[in-house]
Amino acid sequence: QGHLMGCMMDMFRDRVFYIRDMPPEVVAALSRELRASLYAPNEVVPMERALFAVRRGSGWRALRVLIVGDVWGEDAILSRQHLRDLVPVRSLCYFEVLSLQVAALRTALVDHPTEAARVRWAAVQLAFCRAVKKVAAVAGDRIGMSDLPMELRLSLITDILTNAPLSGRRRAVRNASFMSTGSAPRGQSDEVVRTADGADGADVMSQVKASLAEIVQDIRGMKLALAALQR
Repeated sequence: QGHLMGCMMDMFRDRVFYIRDMPPEVVAALSRELRASLYAPNEVVPMERALFAVRRGSGWRALRVLIVGDVWGEDAILSRQHLRDLVPVRSLCYFEVLSLQVAALRTALVDHPTEAARVRWAAVQLAFCRAVKKVAAVAGDRIGMSDLPMELRLSLITDILTNAPLSGRRRAVRNASFMSTGSAPRGQSDEVVRTADGADGADVMSQVKASLAEIVQDIRGMKLALAALQR
């Protein structure tokens, strides 16, 4: 039974970079948390916060056919849902899937702080990559980020990464664009730009400082993770 569970876990070890080099005792603990599910043809696999691997059959996801051994849900370790890829999977035939819940992953790593730090570092890497893509997708073609004041730029990036509505920043961005060209829009003065929710510059700065504090905390966590990995 242990050998069978180990073979099932190999699908994750071969394709999930933060599980690949875990020691055998951790892999054995994770293999006990695996759950198998069977789906009929043309059925949608529920998008849970978990790692998934195809054991039998085939599925369809984002214009790609999934076959035996394929994995998805590697970004389930990210805490912010809007940074995860939530594209569903639909079965093309009878479809057997193995899943590993993130909660079970964390439980299995309680007694293994080095491996837990490795997973945390992987989450930071994934979050950074997804955040850069999201900021580029939202602001790259519409807003000249380099032309905006630093305060407005940081607050805009904060809104994008926290999935906040951007409508409140449109007027501020428009005003800043006019200011960068040396002319103001008709009917508007050079007063302090206010966002749609009524927050003035001081409120924006407080939000930015809070976001920067979270970033600093993440950086400290990254340093601890690196120190643990180097031991």
